[in-house]
Amino acid sequence: VFDRPAPRMPGEFGTRLHMQQAFPVCEARYSIRLPEDRRLHIRFAGTPQPAVTETVKQGYRVYRWSVRDVPALKADEPQMPPTADLIASARIASLDDWAPVAAWYAEITRDKDAVTDALRQVALARTAGCTTADEKISALFYAVCDLPYIALEMGNLSDIPHPADATMRRNYGDCKDKATLLKALLRAVGIDSHYVLVRTADRGALDRQLCSPSEFNHVILAVRLPDGERYLDATIAGTRCFQLPPGVEGAEGLLIRDDGALVTLPVSTAEENRTEIQVTIHLAEDGSARGEAVLTFHGQTAAVQRGMLMPVPQEQLVEALQGSLAPRLGGEIVLTDVVVEQLRAPWQPLVLRATFASEHYVQPIGDLLAGYLPSLMYQSNRHRGARERRFPFTQNLASSLRGECLIHLPAGVDAAHLPKPVQYASEVGRYQDSIEAADGVLRFRCDLAMHRGQFPASLLDEMRAWSGILATEGRNQMQFLLRRR
Repeated sequence: VFDRPAPRMPGEFGTRLHMQQAFPVCEARYSIRLPEDRRLHIRFAGTPQPAVTETVKQGYRVYRWSVRDVPALKADEPQMPPTADLIASARIASLDDWAPVAAWYAEITRDKDAVTDALRQVALARTAGCTTADEKISALFYAVCDLPYIALEMGNLSDIPHPADATMRRNYGDCKDKATLLKALLRAVGIDSHYVLVRTADRGALDRQLCSPSEFNHVILAVRLPDGERYLDATIAGTRCFQLPPGVEGAEGLLIRDDGALVTLPVSTAEENRTEIQVTIHLAEDGSARGEAVLTFHGQTAAVQRGMLMPVPQEQLVEALQGSLAPRLGGEIVLTDVVVEQLRAPWQPLVLRATFASEHYVQPIGDLLAGYLPSLMYQSNRHRGARERRFPFTQNLASSLRGECLIHLPAGVDAAHLPKPVQYASEVGRYQDSIEAADGVLRFRCDLAMHRGQFPASLLDEMRAWSGILATEGRNQMQFLLRRR
């Protein structure tokens, strides 16, 4: 039994009732009672598909159904889709279409984006020198993006944003507050924008037939430009303008314009989310080494790294990265200095430069010297022991990596053994590398791309092979052997 004393939207009822749990259900009975002049749309997702009875008595309409012997949902596999997409549920709505939801949100946000003199002054100051709409949008976007994200969602504040002027004065806000402030600032310089209610990826796919505000948990903006509709999510600091976060890109939303329209948000490409790694190592005759690593992050990978690095003071960067970056460089590496460039300039790639040294980069093994190539990519093989799979796989972000490592060998030393190169390509990703030694330099190059999507459980062997390449036992921790001439 649950009680909802005040609906989010007057006269509307919409929800998802989970009919499956983490434990088996022997029997469950459901009933919904409402005034007899009201009706509901009831659909079922997953199994079972029970029969619904509808009765009218003493001024009430009652819907009833029951389920028996519902198995437990064991959400224990890596890279699973969101539980909401898998669990057996009843989808219940009182509305026939999305137009009333769009009208409701337009009404509760009316005049929240009012342009005050103070807002106009800020907008004009921030866009001084900007000549194009893109430049103005970017300048105002970053001004709002830098505000701290703080959500105070008591009562109807979960839906209704604070007035834009109030958010500017308080200097913080949640997603809808920041969207409203940005909407007002854009309006002050003559650029129209519209709210978009979004169901983020972690909540599962939007049910297009469940016409209810309960389907949404996030708010962004849409701006119509000559090249088409563009979307702005100023919620998280460090986000690039017109770039949607991983949990938002590809999601579905309701555009609050006219009668409302469902939209599928754009996704970024693997090339846009690339990481470039250049490692240069100078090996000495005694097995010690010194070197430099330059990591350049673009798109979503830059946003993720900014989120981790922004809270770290400059003087603590070496200590903070010693445990994560140094082990990837191999050979008992100790970081000596770290510099982060363009940390607070999300319109630029993020660059991390690290210098390092090692007293024992290679170790003697008989007459040979053994060392490990840097781990240019790293993740655990989450599918190593899996022999069967029940649920699809998800990869929520397309990304790519291009890496090169140059190890300059001392005079009189050459390669005795190098790992064999590998090529791999499937619908989940592609990878290739090359390893060679010439003119006193050991050169390792790799190029990979991870494909975004949901893949059937039947691809377990492919996913295991792909994860193995990226994991420690794959193309990481690769040993090379050197000999003295």
